[in-house]
Amino acid sequence: MGKSIKKLIYIFLILAFLVLGTFALFGDQFDQIFNYQQTLDLWRAHPEWGWFSGVSALVGDIVLPLPATGIMALLGKVYGFWLGSFFSFTGSFLAGLIGYFVAYFFRERGARRLVTEADLENFKQLFDRWGSVTIMVCRALPVLPEVTTVMAGLAGMPLKKFIPALFVGSLSTAVVFTSLGLLGKDDSMVGLVASVLLPAFIWLIVVLQLKIKRSKKEENR
Repeated sequence: MGKSIKKLIYIFLILAFLVLGTFALFGDQFDQIFNYQQTLDLWRAHPEWGWFSGVSALVGDIVLPLPATGIMALLGKVYGFWLGSFFSFTGSFLAGLIGYFVAYFFRERGARRLVTEADLENFKQLFDRWGSVTIMVCRALPVLPEVTTVMAGLAGMPLKKFIPALFVGSLSTAVVFTSLGLLGKDDSMVGLVASVLLPAFIWLIVVLQLKIKRSKKEENR
């Protein structure tokens, strides 16, 4: 298990540096393309397709250095809370799914050239235990959303665990930053904190409820 964890850490660091490298090389250019005020004015002038641009940008964030939380705030400003949250959630959720399935496909086709079957099984055990909460609390953080979903795919994390975690994390982040966009606090640290704490709180409640149900079942036996 120790060697497998080291390999997992190395893969994580490589993915993180690749994402950071993309930000370092192209971040300024994409910040100019998605200039906050210009994008806001453009989407307000063309609301019939602005939402598609926003969702596409959030999906593209899996490989491109785009300001995802800022885009969510813009969607909130232009389309209001309900539609803005829906569009933000859709983009974030789809990005997570794409990252997962691309990595899962690579796991089946090429990962065995880099790691052993035992390593893959150890990765899976780790993500079975910690993957859900990691994915949920990382959706709003820089770099980590892309890395964690790819790692989940490489680990072969079961979809029945991955989908709910991605759903809660994406929805929480979308609601928080759409709301901040409406309030005019688009870059507030409050958003990051709330986007981490909210899914963590939901995860804690779910875990406690499952433990209570298990205890009741054991008592009834």
